[in-house]
Amino acid sequence: MTPLFPFDDFPPPPLTEQSLRRKAAERKQRWQIILLLLAAVLWELALLSLTILLWEDIPLLAQATLFLLVCGPAGSILLAVFYTQRGGTGQWKPQQSF
Repeated sequence: MTPLFPFDDFPPPPLTEQSLRRKAAERKQRWQIILLLLAAVLWELALLSLTILLWEDIPLLAQATLFLLVCGPAGSILLAVFYTQRGGTGQWKPQQSF
């Protein structure tokens, strides 16, 4: 049986402790982002169910929760747009004002 990839022709890429730690940190950050997104979705579902439950009894409070339900994702989208327009690289850099 012939191998699919000629392993003898190319040396393997060098592995360093720094690159392995960077990959581990990236994986950890990816899981943190996934958990944060899950928490945000559950929060939005809780607000939606609270709005539905309060609509008939306390309409003013239901409208306030509906307002929060709309403003939360809208604010997140605005922050994402501003971040990408400034050329975000994943690291915060304060602006020089002088």
